This record gives sequence, C-alpha cells and structure tokens, in this order.
Amino acid sequence: MRHLPKFLIVLATCLTLGTPLSAAAQFNVPNPVLEITVSPFPMVVNQGARITITATNLGPVNADNVVITDGVPNNLWVYALSTTQGNYTMFNSNVEFHIGTLAPNQVVTATIDVSVVRASPSDTPFNNCAGLTYHDGLARLSCLPTQPAVSRPAAGPVVPLPPNGARPINDPYRPPVFLPVAGGSPIDASSILLVLGAASLLTAKLIKRKRE
Repeated sequence: MRHLPKFLIVLATCLTLGTPLSAAAQFNVPNPVLEITVSPFPMVVNQGARITITATNLGPVNADNVVITDGVPNNLWVYALSTTQGNYTMFNSNVEFHIGTLAPNQVVTATIDVSVVRASPSDTPFNNCAGLTYHDGLARLSCLPTQPAVSRPAAGPVVPLPPNGARPINDPYRPPVFLPVAGGSPIDASSILLVLGAASLLTAKLIKRKRE
C-alpha cells in the first residue's frame, strides 16, 4: 500500500475498520458550542439581570475569527458588558463580542448586564438569542426560554434607571432626545445643549479678557 494515493489508503482504512468516511473527514475540525443563560429568570421590570453567554470549542483544532452576537431586545437597558477574551462593540441594541481564536477545550464567557425598563412591547412574550460565527464553519445559535410579556413587580432593591435626558451627552449609548418645534422638524436636544455649552464657555472667556 506504500505506492497507493493517500485518499485510497484512507478509504481502505475506513472500510477495514468500519468507520464512515465522512466521520474521518470531519475529525480535524473545530466544534464551538454556544450557550446563553440569564439570572434571574424571568427578568423583572426595574430589576437588574445578567445574561451570560458561554462558548466552548469541543473540537480538536482552533476555531478562528470567532464572533458572538446578541441582538438585545429594545425593552432591556444595557449598562455593562464584559468578556474573558477579546473585545466588544455595541451599536443601538446589537452587541458583538470579538473573541478571536478559540483553542480546543477552551471556554470563553461574555456577560451583558441589563435591566428591564418596561414590559415587552404590545404585551407579547419575547426571548433573546445569541449567535456565534467562525471561519469556515456553520453558525451556532442559542436562545433563552420565552420571557413572559409582563413581569411581576420588582422585589428588593431597584436598579436606578436615569432617563435618557439625564445621561451624559458623551454617553455612546444615550438615545437622542427630540424636542417638537412648531412648523418645523424635531430638533435633537443633545445638539442644543452642546451649542449652549459652547456659547457659555465662549462668553465666560470674553468676560475674563475684558476684566484683565
């Protein structure tokens, strides 16, 4: 068998040992497994909760370019993100954890700290799913159990939730606050505050110069 092509040698070995060729061909591939949990469950209005996403590579080789994505429902306020490897980005309510390489048997944990600011819109049940993608592999998906539409009243300490207008203007997750203007389009209050702040600083400098 020394002069036979490698494929024929593998085929002959598989037939001899009774092992399917497909199993032999797929042996040296990554196998990331994704799991999402939340505590407490069900989540309660005005109470904090932690969403935990765990990725484990059960395969014998590295999983490269691993990215975990979670489209957080818009009735949850995200106030903290963390990951044991890599970094994260957030745009609107879409969170991405850029993990990178996941070695065999390696476990990476990402967390999303949230608070339920209101019951689910239109009083329908909702859930939250996380997805994982990696180089040359099929995407993985894991979902929380369906969350009841209306949660029971919060018990114990309530997580403080400052209104959008009370959050710092430079907060990247601060939604714009619009003010109605008669006969025109809505104006972003953030822009007005920035202009007023700049005008105040300029006025203070001019007064200081005159006094000097």
